[in-house]
Amino acid sequence: MKKWILWLVVMCMMIILTTGCSKYIPAKGELDKSFGEGGIVVDHNAAGGKGNDEGNSIYVDKKGRIYVTDWSKNRNGDYDMVIWRYNSDGSLDKTFGNKGIVVDHNAAGGNSDDVGHSIYVDNKGRIYVTGYSVNKNGDSDMVIWRYK
Repeated sequence: MKKWILWLVVMCMMIILTTGCSKYIPAKGELDKSFGEGGIVVDHNAAGGKGNDEGNSIYVDKKGRIYVTDWSKNRNGDYDMVIWRYNSDGSLDKTFGNKGIVVDHNAAGGNSDDVGHSIYVDNKGRIYVTGYSVNKNGDSDMVIWRYK
């Protein structure tokens, strides 16, 4: 019985050593240092306004691409709806939009705030964002943006 346990321990150690024990797997709740910068991605100035940017909704598709939406302050001080798309390592996906970012302004015709609150990607790869846009009367209108 003791030989069998020793054999099992040796076999387990061999499996661990041959499958890459040098690759560190973070514990649950620990930042994944292989993602972004030390486990964190920060973006700013998507709409060009040197102001605040916020992400409110996130979606990860079957290819591991990460979509984030909300808003970015533009040069006029208004909020523009933004979609950021990242690769699974946290780098911006340069094949999407303008170097990984899509910005939309003035959906309801008010030349004011546009904000995305929720994002979804369907099985055909179409991207849906819901939120609001301020119209010319200053009222907020519900908006659905759809991108290919």
